[in-house]
Amino acid sequence: MRYRSIYVRIWGDEKFRSLSSLKPSAQGLFLYLLTNPNTTSIPGLYRAGAAAMAEELGWSIEGFKGALNELTQHGLVIADLDSRVIFIPNAIKYNKPQSPNVIKSWRSHWDEIPECELKNLAYQKLKAFAEGMGKAFGQAFVQVIDEGSDESIVKPSLKTIPNQEQDQEQEQKKNTVDDPSSNSVTTDVLDSSETQTLLALMVREIFNYWQTMMDHPQAKLDLKRKKKIRAAFNLGFDLEQLKQAIDGCKNTPFNMGENKQKQKYDGIGLIFRDAEQIERFIQNASVCPNNPKLNSTVSQIDQIAEGAI
Repeated sequence: MRYRSIYVRIWGDEKFRSLSSLKPSAQGLFLYLLTNPNTTSIPGLYRAGAAAMAEELGWSIEGFKGALNELTQHGLVIADLDSRVIFIPNAIKYNKPQSPNVIKSWRSHWDEIPECELKNLAYQKLKAFAEGMGKAFGQAFVQVIDEGSDESIVKPSLKTIPNQEQDQEQEQKKNTVDDPSSNSVTTDVLDSSETQTLLALMVREIFNYWQTMMDHPQAKLDLKRKKKIRAAFNLGFDLEQLKQAIDGCKNTPFNMGENKQKQKYDGIGLIFRDAEQIERFIQNASVCPNNPKLNSTVSQIDQIAEGAI
């Protein structure tokens, strides 16, 4: 394989910054995520916020999230934007620690990563890789000594994964497979733990979007809502399409309270009830809200909406 060194300070270099900027794209963002100044000695794992990264790239937040969604859907990057954690699962394969002492040096950066589901996933992935390099590397990663020693990496508490067992029960595992003819980092299949974490983060993102758009700040992401969003993904809809469905519901006067009951029908269970419903709302997302046809397109759900979540 061929490797080229790229200094992270390039993103702050005066001459480099004077060049025409990258346009929002998944390829451009992937290169940035691999080389930006937020990266640490831990391959592929670091803390960074979406707004700050978008600003540094000169992109709108919408453009940034669109490119990030494309990367996550291909399994190249896993991101928890709420916790501001970025993880590139295959980065360690191309940035192997040269000695056990290199792994020991990860400690300070590890402590800077916020506790979250994604940190737990990164722990398992990095631990497995280190152990695969040999006994000394594995021992360097997790030594049998008191928790908190300067020479150990402390495993994040499993308490940071709420309802993990319930959240995964009876769910069909979904794998992301890239072009097997490629020799790049896209060739690996996400294992079940990575896939489940990625799906959990996508479910959380959809819920947060719904919560914001429908103005339900006190709403909770309970198991029923999780299952309904997961079912929508299993139907083949992606992040942007489910967000469009939420937009379409908000764009529909009937669902926003312009009905004889003067009641809003904007629940997650209603929006993602089935494929036909999701497609209907996606279509409504691009229609002017003053169009009278919007009310007629949802009139047939008048009765069932009474039981919406």
